[in-house]
Parts: sequence; structure tokens; C-alpha cells
Amino acid sequence: MQKIGIMGGSFDPPHKAHLEISNAAFDFLDLDEIVFVPAFSAPLKPCPHFASFCHRLAMLKIALEKFGRKHRVLEIERERGGVSYSVDTAEYLRGVFPGARLFWIIGTDQLLSLHKWRDIERLSGIVEFAVLQRGGESLRENENLPKKTKIARVEFEPMEISSTQIRRALKNGESAADFVDENVLKYIKDNKLYI
Repeated sequence: MQKIGIMGGSFDPPHKAHLEISNAAFDFLDLDEIVFVPAFSAPLKPCPHFASFCHRLAMLKIALEKFGRKHRVLEIERERGGVSYSVDTAEYLRGVFPGARLFWIIGTDQLLSLHKWRDIERLSGIVEFAVLQRGGESLRENENLPKKTKIARVEFEPMEISSTQIRRALKNGESAADFVDENVLKYIKDNKLYI
């Protein structure tokens, strides 16, 4: 049976920690492929994206050029437009990969708010959640999740960086070279993003 990982997110911008996460999940779960799905508009984000969907998509494709694993970037959320709900994406991917085990890759912080995701009951019937767990960290359970929700723990030592920190550094004229692929950084500078 095929095993497919799903990495959803804003990717605003995509950074090295995104690749570390996907590599950890790829190896730990013995995945056949990872599908990256940039959000057109994320429902739980308090503010809009800083870069347009087209820029975020282009940066993600650049970042993945060196990935070295089987992956693809899907633009399905742009085609749908509006707010992006994971359950709709999961339904679509179930059609793309019939019979496959689908693993939605999330962090421990997302696990605690997972019950707030749109139609979590239906989503839990389509995907398993691969939760990135820091080595030695005990994973807090979310008792508000449906009983059928499957959680796969993936051990991971995270790089302490976020897109927010990168945007702030770039706006202040500071270097982000340690956290962003050099070709992505070139794209950001060429297109005058986050300034």
C-alpha cells in the first residue's frame, strides 16, 4: 500500500525547517511521496498572507529543487480559490491516490487545536496525522478529537525558526541565509518581497 505525506501551509516564505520536517516524516514513516499544498487562504490565520499565492508557489518550487526525494507541489487550492480547508484537500487527494494511506504532517502545536479544523470528523476518516515530536518530549493528547483520529508520532529535532522571524529579519535588513535556501533568498530579493 502506498504511503503519501501531505505538507500543507502558507510557505510565506518556505524555509529550511519545512524541508527538515518533510525529510523526518519521509524517513520515519517510510513514505513513497510527499505532496506539498500551499494554502490559497488559511482559515486559522489571523492576517492575510504577506506574499501572493504566485510568489509563495514559486518560492516553494525553488526550495524543493534540492529536496532529493519524490515530491510534488499541487496548486489545487488556487484552483478552488477562497479559504482553504484541509478536509477538501484531503478528499481531493483521496481521489488522486486511491487506496493509499494519507499522512497529514503537523506540529505538536497544531495537534492541540486540531479539533477546531473544519469537519474534523470527516477529515479523521480520510487521513492519519503525523505529529512531529521533539525527541524526549511527551506528546499531550487532544481529548476533543474524534475517537477514530489516528496519530502517528514522528521524532524530530526542530530548527528553531519560523516564517514570521524570517520576514521580520528581511524587513530589518538582516540576513536570513541560515534559514532560507539561497535561490529562494535570491527570488525574495529580486521580487522585493517582505520589505
